[in-house]
This record gives sequence, structure tokens and C-alpha cells, in this order.
Amino acid sequence: YAKGNDDDVDRVLTDLGKEQAEATGRRLKELIDAEKIPEIEKLYYSTMIRATQTANAMKPFLPPLDKPGQYQPCSMIREGAPIPPVPSISKEAWNVSEIDFHRDGTRIEAAFRSHIHRSDKDKDKDNDSKTNTNTSTVLVCHGNVIRYIVCRALQLNPEAWLRFSVANSSITI
Repeated sequence: YAKGNDDDVDRVLTDLGKEQAEATGRRLKELIDAEKIPEIEKLYYSTMIRATQTANAMKPFLPPLDKPGQYQPCSMIREGAPIPPVPSISKEAWNVSEIDFHRDGTRIEAAFRSHIHRSDKDKDKDNDSKTNTNTSTVLVCHGNVIRYIVCRALQLNPEAWLRFSVANSSITI
């Protein structure tokens, strides 16, 4: 967890991180080609350096995202502390203040509300036809953000966000 932009500039991808990001791009392409996930309509990436580098490493392996607004940065999905977790973490293990939770939580909740939507029932009816209009939105972001969004999307208590594990360059659908 990096507070502020100053700490972020030194947190770049390692060579292994670049390999993992490329593998993630290849895997997303495989999933699209196999029709396991719908075509990517939009890809948003965190404005933190590692996520930006990850998105850039993934992009060459994905179908073209060259229409305006298809591939863009999003400051709402920067890493942060979304909500005080239950069970709590000691201050020695993780020094996050109530102000951090309020600031980050408000931003990350706004990201959830902006990017996560239920599928349109009318579009679902087209699933049997070749004119399926469902699409995917990809968020290239950070573990805390992903775990919080998963809790919210599954309608679980969001305070449980820290009970999930998210590996580097993993795919959560």
C-alpha cells in the first residue's frame, strides 16, 4: 500500500512482472477467442505506475482497443484501503488511518458504481444468437481494489475484503 504519488514512482514492474503481464494479455485473448468471455469493449487501468505498465504490457496481445475511450487511465482504481476490514489488522502490521479508509473507500466505492453493472436482461436473451452484444470491461488495478469489488459484486459484506487472496497478474471474472 503506497500513500500518495511520491512513493509510486519507484514501484515499477520487475522483469518477472512484465512476463506475468504479457501472459495475462495472452490468456485474456485466449479466453475471448474461445468465447469464454465476451469481447473487450473497454480497458481501464490504474494511474499507479505498476498498473499502467501492466496494461501497456498486456495491450499488444489483446484485440485492438483503438477507439476513443476504449483504453484509458482511471484514478478511481488506484490502490488504497477501501474499508476497515473485519477482522481488523494491527497498526504495526498496517498503518492505515480512519482518514485513509474514508478517502480511499469513497474513491473505490465510486469505481465500483462506475464500472460494475449487471448484465442487461434484454441483451442476455441474445446469448444464443450470433448477434450477442454483451461485452467485457477490464480493470487493471490492485489487490485491495479487486477484493473490495468482488465483495460488492457478490453482495457480501464489504468488510470481508481482506479475506480474499489475489495473485499478481491474475484474472478475476
